[in-house]
Amino acid sequence: MIAWSALTPALHSRDMSVTRTAEIISLAGLLHDDRIPSFTALMQARLAQLPPLIAADAGHWLRTRNDGGPRSRPRHTGTVRMNLNSVHPLLPERAHHHSHLREITAGDVTAATTALHGSLRRQTLTALRSLFRHCKKTGTIFRDPTRGIHDGLRPLSLLQPLQPGEINQASHDVPAGDAVQTLLAYFVTRRSASRTLILMVFMIFPAAGPSPSLFPAAESGRHVDAAAAVAGSAGRYRQGRQEGIPEGGAGDPGP
Repeated sequence: MIAWSALTPALHSRDMSVTRTAEIISLAGLLHDDRIPSFTALMQARLAQLPPLIAADAGHWLRTRNDGGPRSRPRHTGTVRMNLNSVHPLLPERAHHHSHLREITAGDVTAATTALHGSLRRQTLTALRSLFRHCKKTGTIFRDPTRGIHDGLRPLSLLQPLQPGEINQASHDVPAGDAVQTLLAYFVTRRSASRTLILMVFMIFPAAGPSPSLFPAAESGRHVDAAAAVAGSAGRYRQGRQEGIPEGGAGDPGP
C-alpha cells in the first residue's frame, strides 16, 4: 500500500499531479488515504485548549453531529464547523473557572451571551443548546443551563419596510380589480382559501367599487354583491386552472 502522505514529496520534485496519481493508484487498490480532514485538524487544535473533561464532552458532541450516532443523523460539515466556531470563544473563557460542563450555570450562559447581538447571539445560543442537550442525553451533566434562555425576537428582514401610511396610499393607487386578480392567482389554488381572500379584499379595499374587468355584471350597471362576485371570480379562476387555460385567468377565456 502507498500512503497519500508519501506522494507529495515524491511527485512535487517531478512536477506531477498528486491528485491524479492518487486516483490511478486508488483504482488499482493500492492507495492508503492517510490524510486528516481539515475539520478534524481544526477540532483537535481547538479541543486541545480546553480542560480534559470539557474537551471530551465537546469532542463527543462534535463527532456525533459530524458522523451521526444511534439516534442522530449526521449534519453537514459546514454546519458542525459553524457550531464549533460559535462555542469555542466561550468555552476557553469558562475553562478558567470550571473544569467540567456540569459546573456551568444558566447565569454563566447569560453572562457569556449578553454582549452578543443579532444572528451571532442566536447562532451561539443554538450551538450551546445543542451541546448541553447532547451532554444531558448522554448523562454527563444533570441540568441543561440553556433551558429557559431565549434569543429574543428576530428583527424584520425586509430590505425596505413600509410604514402603515405608505401601505394605505399604495392600496388606494392600485385598482381593486387588479389587486384581487393578483390575490386570486396567489390564494385560490385551494377551495378553503376563498374565504380568506374575500376577507382580505374588504380589509384592503373597504370602499373600493367592483372593477368591470373583474365583475362582468358591473358593466350593465346592475348592483353587484362584492362577496358573491369575488367568490364567483374565484370559482371561474379555479375552473380555468382545471381546464388548462394558460394565461386567461379568472373569467378571461384567452385568445
